[in-house]
Amino acid sequence: MPAPEGASPSAKTDGRLIVVANRLPLSIKKDADTGEYIFKMSSGGLVSALVSVRDRLRFVWIGWLGQEIPEEDHERITEQLWREHGCVPVFMSDALADPFYNGMANAELWPRFHYEDTGREAFDPSLWTAYKQANAEFAKVILRVCEPKDTIWTHDYHLMILPYLLKRHLPSTTVAWFLHTPWPSSEVFRALPVRAEILRGLLAADML
Repeated sequence: MPAPEGASPSAKTDGRLIVVANRLPLSIKKDADTGEYIFKMSSGGLVSALVSVRDRLRFVWIGWLGQEIPEEDHERITEQLWREHGCVPVFMSDALADPFYNGMANAELWPRFHYEDTGREAFDPSLWTAYKQANAEFAKVILRVCEPKDTIWTHDYHLMILPYLLKRHLPSTTVAWFLHTPWPSSEVFRALPVRAEILRGLLAADML
């Protein structure tokens, strides 16, 4: 993809920073009268940090919009987000997003990483299946967007197997991962049935 409008001309020959987080830094609303989509910048620590350097750093933000978007609107939303915000969306159905986000990420991983009880009697393998599928959807979008000199910066417990999925196809591209929560103790982490797959995913990154 070309550089979004407003990108520094001096950075055109340099690699970009591709920021990959579960959510895009935008809220989306569809106008009931016109049918047009309206985007509004969200708040948050990562958003605030990157906005402050946007004029000096050329980056692309990739993430989910937080809701299911009709397939017939995918193309125009993708074009609008790129043109207006330099963002690239990852589209997910509610059937995938719910077990991935509400299930595996927020009901299994978040409590464990914060030393809280998940409230479940047993680990549900279907949630992990959704988690892997969602990470694969992110990987597909990144592989379509990434250019040779780019650096890919992935974020948080939602995307812990993403570095492995990316490095399989982009071995020479720098991939980093940053955790926004505490890392659990070995006693807590080893109780997670999918711990080996998570570690394989993370250790593929060039920087953690």
